Amino acid sequence: IPSAAVTERAESLSSDAYWQALEAHAPGVRGPLQKLIDDVAELGVYPEFKASLNLKWDRPEADKPVNLGYIKKTGAFWFDAAAWFAPQGLALAYVKSVASAFGAELHQFSKSQNWTPYKDGKPIRIQNIIAQLPALKPAIEQFIAAIKKHDGAQS
Repeated sequence: IPSAAVTERAESLSSDAYWQALEAHAPGVRGPLQKLIDDVAELGVYPEFKASLNLKWDRPEADKPVNLGYIKKTGAFWFDAAAWFAPQGLALAYVKSVASAFGAELHQFSKSQNWTPYKDGKPIRIQNIIAQLPALKPAIEQFIAAIKKHDGAQS
């Protein structure tokens, strides 16, 4: 078997397990979430299936990809990792725009000082923001453009 086929199969096994677990907690979210993944692919954003589904973007000139948000198998949707490999101010602006799009408030973690949208004092859940999910693409687009502009000004 060619190595590409082996890699693809291993990927689909982990993604199948993820989708099954997510659907058990949040029935009906796979279609809208897959549409979002397909829509942001043109921006260079790709899914990475680990313990969570991570939306990643390979930042030019950087060693690590930018995490644009991750969805746990329970449906909890987190954005605190956006600040890990992106300028803090740009990450904050991004998470603010996501919170606004999802009708959520901004929550800052005392330890990491990173932010994520919260609703009613809890992390947002994908099953509660399905209708607003398409609003994530413009927020991602603006964040990527801001990072590219920032990086261009540095060189």
